[in-house]
Amino acid sequence: MAPPPLLFSAADYSVFALLLAASLAVGVYCALSGGRQRTTGEFLMADRSMGCVPVSLSLLASFQSAVAVVGVPAEVFLNGTQYWFIGCAYVLGLLGPAHLFVPLLYRLKLRSAQEYLQLRFSKTVRVCGTVVFILQTVVYMGVCVYTPAFALNTVSGINLWTIVLSTGLVCTVYTALGGLKAVIWTDEACRRCGGEPGKEVASLDWSWTQTPHCDTPSGLWL
Repeated sequence: MAPPPLLFSAADYSVFALLLAASLAVGVYCALSGGRQRTTGEFLMADRSMGCVPVSLSLLASFQSAVAVVGVPAEVFLNGTQYWFIGCAYVLGLLGPAHLFVPLLYRLKLRSAQEYLQLRFSKTVRVCGTVVFILQTVVYMGVCVYTPAFALNTVSGINLWTIVLSTGLVCTVYTALGGLKAVIWTDEACRRCGGEPGKEVASLDWSWTQTPHCDTPSGLWL
């Protein structure tokens, strides 16, 4: 028997609205403080003044996307914990770039890997790499925005496209206003205030309602 649906209360709506408002506030603050995002270096690189801890936590928050929060629990629930082997690939796939590519790009003071393609090869190669990256990012971000919106729609009753447009608009505005610095501090603030755990709760409830129920899923530990 399926569990009763869990819908947002007034407190939940308040927390959701507060997170959106806090994200906008961070963008406005970063836009009005410091150099006020007048240079490309400040907007795209935060003037290279951010410390290791906030940048690392921001990267961690960025990689904890809806694809992982929603997809991985459902995958493990249905097919078992073999999925953890992907962690081996992550270790091998991250050590190389961390020790070979990132130090090189940092020493050259480049803003993107596409800039290196132009220096190493030609502008044509840079344009091709940029086009491929944009296509991949558009598809990936579409999934990352739609999936948590679908989960929130299930547990809150808010219209799906209202969630998509509101979260997408807020992210676009605070990024355009505050640049990379606003993105880093917003990621940090969301993790400290429960933005990521809140998304996990909504996503877990959605995954539970969308998967078959059984007392002991076969192959869960094998």
